[in-house]
Amino acid sequence: MNKILRNLLTRLVIDPSYFYGWEQEQMPWKKLEMQDFLIPKPPPVFISCKSGHSAEIHWLTNKQGENIPYRCCAECGYELMNLQEIRCWSPVLEPILKQLVQKFEIRGVMQAVIPNVFWKLGRKKTKEFVYIRRLLPDEREMILKELMTMPQAVVITGTKATLQKIQQEKIENLSISLEEIAEINEQGEFHLNFPIIADILGDLVKPVYKPSRLKTPPKRDQFAAKIEKLTRELKQYLKNAREHALATAKNSNIQFLPPPTMEELAKWTNMSKSSVYRCINDKEANTLKFLWDKAHDTKAILQ
Repeated sequence: MNKILRNLLTRLVIDPSYFYGWEQEQMPWKKLEMQDFLIPKPPPVFISCKSGHSAEIHWLTNKQGENIPYRCCAECGYELMNLQEIRCWSPVLEPILKQLVQKFEIRGVMQAVIPNVFWKLGRKKTKEFVYIRRLLPDEREMILKELMTMPQAVVITGTKATLQKIQQEKIENLSISLEEIAEINEQGEFHLNFPIIADILGDLVKPVYKPSRLKTPPKRDQFAAKIEKLTRELKQYLKNAREHALATAKNSNIQFLPPPTMEELAKWTNMSKSSVYRCINDKEANTLKFLWDKAHDTKAILQ
């Protein structure tokens, strides 16, 4: 897990977001500044003292004309501080997204659909890519409304926590987190982990980036085995759903089991969500597609 990128993305969920020089989790500040991932900010006016109180920062000038900071707490008194301790930076998302678009060769013009929250990054092959910074309650409805207009888009979130929130919603978009597929090294350089991306997105990854140690794409017979496995699962679901509906109908209050999502099918069959999506949409998987549609039609379940 890349701590530098994870720290940036985690902090970027917050408004406003800052890093301070006194934080234990040290970062290559200068290198990140050079890449525009961080921009310097004025020192804070208040800072916590050792006892946890909020203490105001004051300045004095020594004989050499240097400005020296100190904090003044009503309970702890005065304490001189190191100038480096109160340095302040703000993380910037746009340069990270530009690196992502460039490294992954996404084409088009990056556009903020919901300011500071939701971006259209462009297209790669037949897929549109979007980036979601976070999923807060007051932004949820706007974000889901946009996703409903682009069901085939690939969703990239910042943190894995945001990815989990997105996947809990009733959407069928392929989704990954930047925290899982990228890193920023000690030199401040941004890199993508193409083996991980290839496992999720398959043929959307440019082959030249695939190391020789990667497993070759599954052959048709292996793919057919996955389709057969999903077909069996859906047949069993439909059987259980029909029995459940008929049992509740005896009480004049017919109830249906909730239709399965692709994420649930992935868990039942120990596959990735992207594999389930490709199997259901395969041109030769007619039976699987029929069962998938039937599972989402309550009238068909009773037939």
